[in-house]
Amino acid sequence: MFRRFMPKILFSPARFTHSRCKSSEVGPELTTSQLRRAAVSVACNIVEGCARRGTSEYLNFLNIAAGSASETRYLVEVSCRLGFLSREDGQTVTGTYTELCARLQALISSLSHEP
Repeated sequence: MFRRFMPKILFSPARFTHSRCKSSEVGPELTTSQLRRAAVSVACNIVEGCARRGTSEYLNFLNIAAGSASETRYLVEVSCRLGFLSREDGQTVTGTYTELCARLQALISSLSHEP
């Protein structure tokens, strides 16, 4: 389900922040660093959750991934508002993460209602 998202999850925030945020100022550096960590966290938690044996453990990791995906989306929006990232690039990444968040929530909901 998430296999096609993995390259976008990991590489789109890193690509946009690397090529557009080369400032040595503290603000852009801290924001882009946190954005990259959040993006990596999404993918890693999905992968780690898949390796768990029980549904409750899997759900825990999916919930963490959903939180990190929301954090990534928020940080992209902040980066755009502060001028660290172009509006066009921000919309591209935000669109990916909005779809990802919806899919994660749908999966979490369906697994939460399993007997």
